[in-house]
Amino acid sequence: AHRRLTANESTLNDALVKARQHLTALRAEYRGVTERYRRVRETAKPTDSTVLDAKRDAERVEALLQVGFNTLAIAGQAKDAQDLVALAQADEFLRYQHLELAAHIEKRLGILSKGAVNAALSDKQESTRVFAASLMYRLVLQAGKEILLDHLRLPADRPETPVAVYALGDRPDPAVLQAMSKVVEVFAKERQRIDAFKSAGTPASYPIKLWNAAVHASIYLIAYGDEQQKRAATQVVYKASHFKELVTVIEDPRNLADYFL
Repeated sequence: AHRRLTANESTLNDALVKARQHLTALRAEYRGVTERYRRVRETAKPTDSTVLDAKRDAERVEALLQVGFNTLAIAGQAKDAQDLVALAQADEFLRYQHLELAAHIEKRLGILSKGAVNAALSDKQESTRVFAASLMYRLVLQAGKEILLDHLRLPADRPETPVAVYALGDRPDPAVLQAMSKVVEVFAKERQRIDAFKSAGTPASYPIKLWNAAVHASIYLIAYGDEQQKRAATQVVYKASHFKELVTVIEDPRNLADYFL
């Protein structure tokens, strides 16, 4: 048994060394293939061979990158977490993923409350602060809450907005309820503007990040809000996939008919 344990430790250490060696190159390659995939999707049909090839390349590199991330999550040390946070602070590409991985490493080591992710709460970049706050709030109760609420006072179509909403949405809280109402209110106004363009024959689409944030915010209103707030939640447009999330917050899914039919 001791020999097997030693062998496993040796294998894990070898994997950690390789992950550290290759992650920089994999990140660069992943940036390149995802950018190529984005470009070809803009100019070709989804079934075109160039799109399918680019998608396969992106998925292949993503899988390799995920192996490296998983290795760091299992065996990474405090210095790895510090390096990941430094990457997040320097570059928005994979910013949230780097911070999330660093948070899991520090959580496993028992240093999250005083580690690099906690220090990122005071970063000069708002997106870094919000992403770090969402992780701290989820993993260390209440930590980062004020940063998230402050961000949602002026919700916008930005990557941080749905992340902040999702992080705050796991428990009833009057301040959070007010923030969620604001997100839904902003999206409802944006929906009216977009629908007016569509009615006039002008192509337009809902801002996807604000839309996703509003969907989660509306779920929060349905779960914890008063009747007026629940009615306001119906101003959010839902895709079919969103209803799977909606039915999890009520005891009887038929109650959705009160709001949507």
